[in-house]
Amino acid sequence: MYIQLKPRGERPPIGAVIQELRRQAGAITGLSVFLNPAQNLQIGARPSKSLYQYTLQAGNLDELFGFAPLVDAEIRKLPALQDISSDLQIKSPQTVVNIDRQKAAALGLTSEQIRATLYDSFGSRQVATIYAASNDYAVILEHDPIYQQNPNDLSKVFVRSSAPANWCRSTRSRP
Repeated sequence: MYIQLKPRGERPPIGAVIQELRRQAGAITGLSVFLNPAQNLQIGARPSKSLYQYTLQAGNLDELFGFAPLVDAEIRKLPALQDISSDLQIKSPQTVVNIDRQKAAALGLTSEQIRATLYDSFGSRQVATIYAASNDYAVILEHDPIYQQNPNDLSKVFVRSSAPANWCRSTRSRP
């Protein structure tokens, strides 16, 4: 939400206005408010809810997920910083998929087909838009979220090959 303030000469400085709004919003139970003045120019980084931001990166996710909450807790102790938020999602399931390209090729599959199928299942691909009289609705293709919590859920995903079907006949004799 953006708030248009009175002209500079008719109000206190922006810092005082923000502190007063922060005080009033703090009285509302369960409300999280992140206040910062709109900047005419933003250089670098990505958009955020606050004036300052930092990024932690690591080659090892376990180390990152262990260290990030500690850094967050220490930053929250600094009295000069307010409206602190984090976009870290430790509970977001992740797994690494290594494609055996030779086996995939033998089945008529490319790594792009596998990637696209996994994204269709576990990503958020918009596949259509429904246009109504007063609104538009995005149609999102994804696997049912109950099948997105465990690496074993990958066994429920099937990749369609563009190669002709090779049917195997049973060599077992039948009575």
